[in-house]
Amino acid sequence: MRTLVKSGSGGDKLKAEVEFIENAINALSEGDYKVMLAVFVDKRSLRSVAKSLYMSHSGLRYKIENTIKELAALYKTVFS
Repeated sequence: MRTLVKSGSGGDKLKAEVEFIENAINALSEGDYKVMLAVFVDKRSLRSVAKSLYMSHSGLRYKIENTIKELAALYKTVFS
């Protein structure tokens, strides 16, 4: 289940950044979204998630690093 972060303070720029991040994460493919949720929200180990996806630990780590790099690059194009 995808959720929205409610922002009560921080100004317009912070609100725009939070909305951007929410939208970017929600735009991930279902597989990437589930991986990010499992690792960063559910705090599952990379090895556990990789095993459940029948992939190597290093392969999953590479996938997560690439997803984060893509999100960061997109963020920079919008907020730089």
